[in-house]
Amino acid sequence: MHLNLHLLMVGSAKVLLSLAVGMGLAFAAFLVVGRFLRWRDIREEVLRGNVAAGVLFAASLIALGLLIQHSLMASFAAFDALLLVNAFDWPLFVSASYYAVVHTALALGVGAVAITSAGILFDLATPNVDDFEEVHKGNVAIAIAIGSVILVLAIVLAPALSTLLDGILPSPSQSGT
Repeated sequence: MHLNLHLLMVGSAKVLLSLAVGMGLAFAAFLVVGRFLRWRDIREEVLRGNVAAGVLFAASLIALGLLIQHSLMASFAAFDALLLVNAFDWPLFVSASYYAVVHTALALGVGAVAITSAGILFDLATPNVDDFEEVHKGNVAIAIAIGSVILVLAIVLAPALSTLLDGILPSPSQSGT
């Protein structure tokens, strides 16, 4: 059996990036949903047993995950194109890693704006009802409805977001620039 050190390095970089993004994603979801619902700390609502808050938080986390998945897939394709076909090169590795982090951070930012926009649109579509106050009170039905809007938006937006981010931040060239 032969150990492929090159493949091990590229795979390790992908795992580390995925873990960092996963932790950042959870933290960002707490912040986005908390601000989106005009709550100081959604964690307290979830720990208090507010199922509606948990449903909405989970929908937001899944939506961000869908958006980030497309960004990571594009970043990993750049890793593969640059690093798996060439001999391992530290400057190229650093350049590809930087590309992946910036690409994913942009996707997370756009995802946060999309989730917030979906909530605002839902709120505007239901006049005379303070949807977020209803979630705060534990209204699971409203939380499921808002969460569904957020998830549908993420599913529809994800492929376009990946292409948009590729246009804004093209992958590094083989010269490491």
